[in-house]
Amino acid sequence: MKHESFGFYHDHIASSRIKALSKMEHLYLVILAGGEGLRLFPYSNLERPKQLCHIDGGDRNKDTFLKRTITNFVDCGFDRNHIMVVTSSERQLSATRHQAANPGGVPIKNVWRIPAICGPAGTMVEATRRIAELDPEAIVVNTPSDHYLVPNHQFIGAVLDAVNYAEQGFVCEVGSVSHNTGIIAWRAADFLVSAPTDTENLNLNQLQDVFKDNYKLTVGDFEWKDCDTFQKLYQALDKSSRQNVLLGEGEYKLDNSCHHSLFYVDKGLTLSACDVANCAVIFTMIEKQPVLLVANLSEDQTIKELAEEFSLQGRLVNSEATLSVQDNQVLYSNLKDNSSVGFVSVSNFVTCIHRRCDYGTIEAEVFKRQKS
Repeated sequence: MKHESFGFYHDHIASSRIKALSKMEHLYLVILAGGEGLRLFPYSNLERPKQLCHIDGGDRNKDTFLKRTITNFVDCGFDRNHIMVVTSSERQLSATRHQAANPGGVPIKNVWRIPAICGPAGTMVEATRRIAELDPEAIVVNTPSDHYLVPNHQFIGAVLDAVNYAEQGFVCEVGSVSHNTGIIAWRAADFLVSAPTDTENLNLNQLQDVFKDNYKLTVGDFEWKDCDTFQKLYQALDKSSRQNVLLGEGEYKLDNSCHHSLFYVDKGLTLSACDVANCAVIFTMIEKQPVLLVANLSEDQTIKELAEEFSLQGRLVNSEATLSVQDNQVLYSNLKDNSSVGFVSVSNFVTCIHRRCDYGTIEAEVFKRQKS
């Protein structure tokens, strides 16, 4: 994984910028840790939203989007005692607290729940109100938790510039060379004077419109990716010699014919695969039910629709026990042993799930059907 242990610390410019940020006693960070990441289902799901998913392919299960976000900003000079992690779901609150407050994280009292009805922009407004009550002079930087960022001196410089603009009364967004990152800074007192009081379903575009005459953008050349699809997640993470990304704590039995694919296997599960290429293969447990997805890496919308259906029903709804693919579209099944299998924009795959005994000792096979 591209986490350089912040070798740029040896750069004098970076060091001076980190020092400048660390000296700002009224500087706060809000990490938005809500949402479900439906386009990455079942890698992300209601029990494990994207920000809590593990992304370290070198030392599996060590790093998550949320942990990495906290580490990135602490290493850039932010005081961990001034970092607030905000989630929208009561269901996710315990897991969010566990990750955020791990060694090297933030105080558990700094993990807040703000109802999802606010949306991301409304959540930022509500979090700013709470921080202003703690510190009327607060400068607030807001950041998503589920993006992939590799900080360098230009990133730190862009954040520092945004904070300086905020001190002057501007709302300032941080951008990379090719993307807006959703990282936004403002002075709490100035911002709340004009911020909408009705935050229900408020979106970022509406917020930008409110401050359009007082809105700035700072830009740096740094690596940033919004990993909202399997394709983008695959591109961001480290690859094996066969150009595979391997995630999760489960066991792998991959044939040498598997290449250019992303695999996630949950703890206690085993995956055997043969002739898998350019796919995302996810084998996990949801509510003690094995769920296996084989999807084209570039697919996203169909996966989202499948995830929404799963969320509504609590399971994949087709009760047939046979597995097939029709017209290269999604077809999924509940197997007789209460396992769920899905295919998205792939063809000619065969899968099996074997329950060897109780929960935690389950094996799945994924292989390409040979042409007759």
